[in-house]
Amino acid sequence: MKAGALEDDEVAVGAAQTASKRFEDALAGRAMTCHITLLGVPALGDVKVRLGFNVLEPPSQPGFTTELHYGDLESVQRGELTAQDLFLGGKLKMEGDYSLALQIAMQLLTNPL
Repeated sequence: MKAGALEDDEVAVGAAQTASKRFEDALAGRAMTCHITLLGVPALGDVKVRLGFNVLEPPSQPGFTTELHYGDLESVQRGELTAQDLFLGGKLKMEGDYSLALQIAMQLLTNPL
């Protein structure tokens, strides 16, 4: 994909739908719940996002939690770090049963678009 392609609304929506469908297929109906805490978000501080896939509502008690500094997320967005760099470098902290998340991540990474 050429640089700036996602600035086109049609391309961005198509990419999101493709990624969402691949993720949905990888989950295969299994429930996955997590809380993601993004640390040090400018003007907001620490932000917690509750996510639930194949559940009726976002979880109050997640299957796993993850924590990431905003600056590290920006580094990924700029292409300076990869998701693997975050995980292997200890920048992405995870607790709980995140085995399904890792399994799906590996499946999606080994079968790129």
